[in-house]
Amino acid sequence: KILLTTYDREKNCYVCTKYRNIKDFKKRVLEPARKEMEEMAGRIDCTFGYEVVNKPDDQGTSHTKIVFHIHLTDLGKNIKQSQLESQEAMYLRNLLLSLTLTVTDANRIIKTVPVDKFQDLTNKARELKQYYADVRSGKIKDVTIKDFRAHVVASLKNFVKEAVQTEQAVAEEDTNDAQVITETEKEELEW
Repeated sequence: KILLTTYDREKNCYVCTKYRNIKDFKKRVLEPARKEMEEMAGRIDCTFGYEVVNKPDDQGTSHTKIVFHIHLTDLGKNIKQSQLESQEAMYLRNLLLSLTLTVTDANRIIKTVPVDKFQDLTNKARELKQYYADVRSGKIKDVTIKDFRAHVVASLKNFVKEAVQTEQAVAEEDTNDAQVITETEKEELEW
């Protein structure tokens, strides 16, 4: 027998429902829930599938397990991606703060860099941090850097500027390609 406990909001209490066998449970609970979630896939973050596994124990008694498989919908994937990007931004902010940048400077740099360049910016910040550690320890002699914070800010701003210019150049190239296609289409129409 399967005992399912649910909360009834209207009655403000828990309700226990017994199902004689797994077949009834699948028919009355699992399948309707799975189908409803499939229909709502564009508005919810996940759907599920399941499999029923029967395993006998040492005494020969069969035990039924239900193995659930959770599938992210497009919305769920977008949410997960946003969370990852937010984690990357937080890591990057902490790294920049460890380079003696102010919170304002760190936030400005993060806001101006395209998300797909976070990893490159993180690598650049790590390089600067290592360079600064080597200068402080005496491994590298660099008398040109008087204010390390100003040096870091200038280096990162230049990096971001180059990254943004590269993005704009690629976008411009795509636009030019689209214009060429459009011109070609116009010539075909004139024929």
